[in-house]
Amino acid sequence: MKIYDYLIRLGLAMFIILGGGSLLHAAKTGDYRIDQLIGGAVGAVLLIGGYLWKRKRAKR
Repeated sequence: MKIYDYLIRLGLAMFIILGGGSLLHAAKTGDYRIDQLIGGAVGAVLLIGGYLWKRKRAKR
């Protein structure tokens, strides 16, 4: 069960750090940094995937 928690925490950290940094940069300068947007999107996918995977395994 620890792997699910690790995926959720990793996804949350990536989403907050990279996605938040991208939003702050976009608000400040008006430019979008594609590398941080991609990192934030990967973090969101890990977060959602880890949560759904954990929920699916808990039903068994």
